Amino acid sequence: MSMINIKSITRILEGVNWIKTIYFNFHYLKFTQAIFFPIIIYRNTKLARMDGNVVVDENIKWGGVRIGQYGVGTLDVKYNRTIWQNAGTVVFLGKAHIGSGSKLSINNGGMLVFGDDFCITGGSQIICSKEISFGKGCLLSWDILIMDTDFHNVITADGEIINPPKAIKIGDRVWIGCRNLILKGVNISNDVVIGASSKITKNIDTPNCIVGGVDKQYIIKNNIYWKA
Repeated sequence: MSMINIKSITRILEGVNWIKTIYFNFHYLKFTQAIFFPIIIYRNTKLARMDGNVVVDENIKWGGVRIGQYGVGTLDVKYNRTIWQNAGTVVFLGKAHIGSGSKLSINNGGMLVFGDDFCITGGSQIICSKEISFGKGCLLSWDILIMDTDFHNVITADGEIINPPKAIKIGDRVWIGCRNLILKGVNISNDVVIGASSKITKNIDTPNCIVGGVDKQYIIKNNIYWKA
């Protein structure tokens, strides 16, 4: 085994909670898949709710999905717990890194889909009541909140709910900067960069652009590409 592989494995193993890892894999996956431990759970991860389903692509092998791993130096791993709360369906279509301090909440009937090579550096929140999907190669920074629901219904005098949950679809290779807010019903095109501290409430239909803004979102620059 090469020195590079040894270093890589050592890095993955650091901070693993093996009891939670074993429980998680065998709770959610069929035996023939669980024995390869495609999902690794790290210490200080709270498995707050273990209902619902988890679907992992058959090609994901040992350690392909890492939940709660140290990822950004601004977070204290000891005091920033990662939270897994699942009553819906979570789908991993490839490798994924859910950094320490991140919080995933999937309500009954909700579906959260991660494309291949997905990464949250740490400390962000995803709240899903309907559907939130990410394409390939998405990178999320810290202190991001993405939610497809308002939580509480607003009802007219006729009994009509006027604020139902609405799906969020995020394309391939989208980089979401720190302290962003992305709300329900938003579709984001491929190769988009969202500037720090923005509020996204409308579709971003233009690919290869930088978008920002709080009171009003706008395109800062077109025809761009980015590299992780």
